[in-house]
Amino acid sequence: MEPLYEEYLANCGTTVKPYYWLSFSLDCSNCPYHIRTGEEAKVAYTELYQTFGFAGPVHPQTKHLLFYELKTSSGSLVQKGHASSCTESHIHPESMLFQTKSYLDSALYNNDGIRHIILYSNNSPCNEATHCCISKMYNFLMTYPNVIHSIYFSQLYRTETDFPASAWNREALQSLASLWPQVTLSPISGGIWHSLLNNFVSGVSGSTVFQPILPGRALADRHNAYEINARAGVKPYFTDVLPQTKENHNLKVQSALESYPLNNVFPR
Repeated sequence: MEPLYEEYLANCGTTVKPYYWLSFSLDCSNCPYHIRTGEEAKVAYTELYQTFGFAGPVHPQTKHLLFYELKTSSGSLVQKGHASSCTESHIHPESMLFQTKSYLDSALYNNDGIRHIILYSNNSPCNEATHCCISKMYNFLMTYPNVIHSIYFSQLYRTETDFPASAWNREALQSLASLWPQVTLSPISGGIWHSLLNNFVSGVSGSTVFQPILPGRALADRHNAYEINARAGVKPYFTDVLPQTKENHNLKVQSALESYPLNNVFPR
């Protein structure tokens, strides 16, 4: 296939222009290299803190950041990387990764050993007309039916009823979740945060990786699990929140979440 991207060797991995026509831009700090692989995919702790809201709930973000892992059926890592949104062209990471003839399409086309794609994003994928992220993901899933997708997010993106395109986003999330067991959707929580710190954050090691999840963040994770079920009718596949976070003043969220068990299966 004739790819849309261009890939270049870097010190600790590769940098990728998801579209060969992208160039350096004053309006987008990440242009043109929106995809980075290997150790080049690591970001500063402050970026995870601010973009994913690691310490607690995060305000709505204009920046979208997505980490990914490509694994074999036995769980061996083939590649890790990240994709960032383009603030100049207004392109979301999922749209870049799951486009036909994209970097990810080429990776699977050339390596049939990849059987599991794990995504960790600060936002749940959307399906707004200018992005069509979930539509592209759906088509990708149809092209590679033997590949499992595990999708984790730190906040829901524009699913609230007062947003004009929220119905599209909610219905698309339902459609994506209907592909279970090929697809699972879950909020980032518990040990997933530790995995992100260990694999995708530079300069972090030892006890810092396994620091306790702060109560504000743990509550936000439980709230995300409640909200994706309430707004989109999607029951999360994975939640890993410490029991003490259940005792919180937000009794509505708590009682709703108590209605179904927590699943502590770590992604493999």
